[in-house]
Amino acid sequence: MRLVLVRRSFLAMLVLLLLLGGSLPGLLKLKEMGKPCPSQAEEKMALPRREAKDGFFADFRLEKESRRSQQVELLREIAKDPGTSAATRREAQEKIMELTRRAEKEAWLEGLLKAQGFEEAVVTIEERGIITVILPRELSVQETERVVELVSRATGRKQEEITVVTRKSVVPRKGEGV
Repeated sequence: MRLVLVRRSFLAMLVLLLLLGGSLPGLLKLKEMGKPCPSQAEEKMALPRREAKDGFFADFRLEKESRRSQQVELLREIAKDPGTSAATRREAQEKIMELTRRAEKEAWLEGLLKAQGFEEAVVTIEERGIITVILPRELSVQETERVVELVSRATGRKQEEITVVTRKSVVPRKGEGV
């Protein structure tokens, strides 16, 4: 009995560390990775891959998809574990559904931003906020505000929770310094 409790606690801590500790910061420190072996989760979570001239956006998407696939696989393992309580299993399944909804919303927003005339965009939705990376390399204050407004309306999130980044630098919103 004690071993089962320790195992559940360990799995729950792994999920928390993965979901809370490593998601956003790692995305911003893109490291070169090989193409991961496709798993069932990756196939379901895969977003359209669009190449940018310098490959940055494709790499960013791959890193984001890889991290999300790892999260989904870990949550599935927890949900499948016969020692997992019904409440923990339900929570793991809900998190999987939330990750799926986020991926769909991100892909939709990326398409919407491209339809608005931006050459390329990657959107990452997290609990702590939303990061939108845009090409061209420079945006006017008005363009930045337009992106923030669009993302805010589409997600229902406050504008203060949305960060717009160009390929080279963070773009300040009206009244903010870098």
